[in-house]
Amino acid sequence: MYLKSVLKEEGETLYEIEVNDVPIKGSIIRCKDFKYSQLGKVDLEGRIHFSDGFFIVETNFNVYQESVNLLQKRGDYIQISLLLRGNIATYKSLFKKIKNIDAGLLQLVFRGDTDVEMKMAASKEPLNYIRMFFSKEYFINLLENEKWNKSWHFYNKVFNNEYVNFGENLIPVSHAFVEIISNILKNDLSGNVKSHYVEHKLRELFLQLFISLEENSNVPWNSNDTEIAKLETARAYLTTNYHNPPTIKQLSRIVSLNELKLKVGFKEKFNITIHDFITSVRMIKAQKMLSEKKIINEISEELGYKSTSHFITTFKKFYGVTPKQSTMNDFLNQSLSNTSVFVLSFMCNVFNDFILFT
Repeated sequence: MYLKSVLKEEGETLYEIEVNDVPIKGSIIRCKDFKYSQLGKVDLEGRIHFSDGFFIVETNFNVYQESVNLLQKRGDYIQISLLLRGNIATYKSLFKKIKNIDAGLLQLVFRGDTDVEMKMAASKEPLNYIRMFFSKEYFINLLENEKWNKSWHFYNKVFNNEYVNFGENLIPVSHAFVEIISNILKNDLSGNVKSHYVEHKLRELFLQLFISLEENSNVPWNSNDTEIAKLETARAYLTTNYHNPPTIKQLSRIVSLNELKLKVGFKEKFNITIHDFITSVRMIKAQKMLSEKKIINEISEELGYKSTSHFITTFKKFYGVTPKQSTMNDFLNQSLSNTSVFVLSFMCNVFNDFILFT
């Protein structure tokens, strides 16, 4: 499996990488960073995670003038694409067709050799994009022992070598998806332990994709004029842009739905207001970051709060305790749990000694 990425106007190769289609026992995951800057036009940096059978590319762009990214892919591959932030469009010269990609929607495809132009419009907003590529052999081997695989239409198509095109599987991103992908990309493990961990997380990711596609099998995702699809797109966009959420007016433009229908429809469908949904996503993320021992100022900034005091007030209103109290409670609960085990063990020993001496 082969992948090459080039900035068209500059003729700059960002990365070029080839991996074995068939996983070799003991293969480890490696990382390669790339970076490019052209004053007044584009700044970008990214990282490729790769091993036999797959590579995962995360890219962060700042585009000041319209740029084109050429992608050349060779071999039969499964691709997961997720635009977290920004605006991008694909152009296929064979069909002379441009298609916009919506932020917050995950695409799942199965393709062969492909050449694609990614058109990136000039914007003040950064562009964050994640792409995952898996060889057919790796995908089949990864899921061959899962009990649910034969019930998955997509798996069967891959198994029978039937291609699945872009646009056929559009999945609104949930917090679960974001967390799994984050765990894959940002863990601190190494060697064989890292490989086993990532494999486990990839199975979890594909299971989530299976569940989402099965649950939404009757939703016409290719019909973008349906209100339900636009509401799901709005929720997906907010899930990936919680740190810098759009206003209602901006969101209505992003999903092409008037403000009243957006506000009322969102509340009716998801049983929560847009504002409260953003808060809930931020608070779930905050709790996870606290468990990772991150400092409160850092958490507040990463979540997009203008001040630490605002973050603390929101956290306390949501959870009933301050972030500091929350971490103390976790510590006390763990300590109590350990104490309980000790006391139970001690009492069992005392009881055994009593039996022994009576």
